[in-house]
Amino acid sequence: MSAPTAPLRDRLRPRIELTFPGFARHDDPDWPVRAYAFEPGHCHDWYRSFAARVFDAIGTGRHFPVYRISDGEFRFMVGPPTARRPWWTWSPRLIAMRSAEIAHGARHAHRSGAPLYGYEFYTPDEWRSLVPRYVADLRKIAEEGILAVVLHETGLVHAYVPEVLDWFDANAVPIHADNYHHMYSVYALFHGPDRGRFLRGRRVLVVTSLTDRKRSAIERGLLDAGAETTQFVEISSEKSLLDRLDLSHVRQSVDLILIGAGVGSANCLDQLRPLGAVAIDVGFCLSTLGDPDVRFQRPYCVPDEDFDPERMQFEWKAGPVRLVRARLQRLSR
Repeated sequence: MSAPTAPLRDRLRPRIELTFPGFARHDDPDWPVRAYAFEPGHCHDWYRSFAARVFDAIGTGRHFPVYRISDGEFRFMVGPPTARRPWWTWSPRLIAMRSAEIAHGARHAHRSGAPLYGYEFYTPDEWRSLVPRYVADLRKIAEEGILAVVLHETGLVHAYVPEVLDWFDANAVPIHADNYHHMYSVYALFHGPDRGRFLRGRRVLVVTSLTDRKRSAIERGLLDAGAETTQFVEISSEKSLLDRLDLSHVRQSVDLILIGAGVGSANCLDQLRPLGAVAIDVGFCLSTLGDPDVRFQRPYCVPDEDFDPERMQFEWKAGPVRLVRARLQRLSR
């Protein structure tokens, strides 16, 4: 009989300093951030193994899913983080999340998203019925593709670890060195040196909630990036975990599917299996297609050639302390 596997929290610890090819100006030796990884190594090598798996799968005709897991997904798994941290340590984003929870009262068991691209809402009954399906979807993705999880040493993420790792263990979602990568690998692939190879000449299907303006912006961005063709499948804006996709309007073969469905991307990924394509939950990246200025809101969306520290709006490395320091430095110039 094989020896019992050690808990994920013991096997997956912070080991690798986050840094990606083409994003050297994001690096700050005064504020290094270590990602949770199974083995020590260089993050550039880790990213290249991720990119290689994606490129090797494109054009093969097989279903290859990539699902991003960030704080919204963590909230769906284990609830909001506010009970885990004293209020004086909350970031502005966490304060806004808590304010929204209070405003909505007990009407929703889950709320996640952002003003730029909307929110998902699920009632307590919906949440209870959806969790088993969600777990089953994650298991399939873990077996066939990649789980891109935002696990690193920063405030909001730290509030969930190791509880989230225990949740994976308790629900038998296998995470190991072959199927786990950092979530920012998706951002770096979409916006960094590999962007041309990733999008140019591809027959792209986009799965997301749509308005006429949003559709036009995404289509224009993809064609400007060199995509050969674009098609769309529309989903709901608030309850994509409940959606059943209508693929009857997909007119031709696709080799790359880009999904923006929040937590519900897990539900969409399995339904896209008949198309036999690489299907990546890119989320926020769809917003940057329509408006390049929004790239400055997230890490690893602005490559070195476009980097402007004055325009960066995120505070992910050391939270408000780092942001205040940067602003004081600017005022002192």
